[in-house]
Amino acid sequence: MTIQRRFSAILLLFGCTLYSAPPNFEISRIPDGKFAPLRKGIPQFIEVFGIPVLGTARTPPGKLKHAAIILAEYLDNDEDGKPDNPKVLATMVKRDAFLFMTKD
Repeated sequence: MTIQRRFSAILLLFGCTLYSAPPNFEISRIPDGKFAPLRKGIPQFIEVFGIPVLGTARTPPGKLKHAAIILAEYLDNDEDGKPDNPKVLATMVKRDAFLFMTKD
């Protein structure tokens, strides 16, 4: 196994461990990081297994929570609190996947 493959495998495993905490679906403020500059226009934030779910001020909180729950069910279909396919989640996190919602 090459060094690059080993590093990728370690990163994949670390990334899955890092982001595998079950979501709590609480709407909060965007934390510090790459999305911080958007705080003014996008005040709603939920994190689902490391995937940001962002909503504008006019996005109904119930709809934002619903979208976060659907994303969580997609990633954790058996609802055991862990992603069903850690490789899928690791790839999504690596590629900076996010879900953005507006009012409509």
